[in-house]
Amino acid sequence: MGLAARLLDLRELTLATLNDNVAAVSRNRKGAVTSDQAAAYLCRLSSLHRRHYRYHHEVSHIAGMANTMADILSRCHDLSDPQLL
Repeated sequence: MGLAARLLDLRELTLATLNDNVAAVSRNRKGAVTSDQAAAYLCRLSSLHRRHYRYHHEVSHIAGMANTMADILSRCHDLSDPQLL
């Protein structure tokens, strides 16, 4: 989200992300976790980022088999960055 905030005017917009990690989707929807470790820090940082740049971040679940972009990125280590893009 940091790159999008630097390149685009996100004020009053909604960013949508699809994620196959159920825990990450839940954490983003609630905006909190029960621990005080790294995940809590990242939730707090994400909230501050959204507040500063005045945007809403919507995260939805996508089944792992349907998430071909993530599969390609995690399995095709032999491709260069331009080839992946």
